[in-house]
Amino acid sequence: MTSTVRNTLTLLALVGLAAACQSPGPSGGSGRANGGRHAATGGLPDRVVPAVFQTVDSDANGYIDTIVVGAYLFGSQAGAPVPIWADGEFEFILLRQNGEPMAAWTFLRNQVVARRDTDTFGRTHSFRLDIRESGESDRQPAQRAELIARFIRADGAEIVAAGTVGVSIGPP
Repeated sequence: MTSTVRNTLTLLALVGLAAACQSPGPSGGSGRANGGRHAATGGLPDRVVPAVFQTVDSDANGYIDTIVVGAYLFGSQAGAPVPIWADGEFEFILLRQNGEPMAAWTFLRNQVVARRDTDTFGRTHSFRLDIRESGESDRQPAQRAELIARFIRADGAEIVAAGTVGVSIGPP
């Protein structure tokens, strides 16, 4: 099974889990949270689901240096969950096998808006996380790292993904 197929199946399973875990939002699930400001987007987000779509050796030195990530936000709307866009910031942390941080990235509100995209699943945010931009060398031993995703809404509420996403680091 290719990593793209595996990641797609994982994302679909996570979307199904998000649907099973829904609860009415502060507006009773009407999709009109926050005075209707987010009605067209399904309410304020209360779940973030990251998906790693690709790892890249962009400088051709034999080591993975960039992780291509889609980050999906889901609101508390009734019915099937549909990814939404919302104002806020994204943070990603890449953990080594021993649980220590390897790299971290923060994307401010204007950067998040610039990364809005649409794919097969709907609205998403597309990120290229370069390990070298975080001050770390890409010359890592082959290992499975874990990616944590967090979204901080414009109102300050923090949403952390329910789990981490595995990422292969080091030589491809």
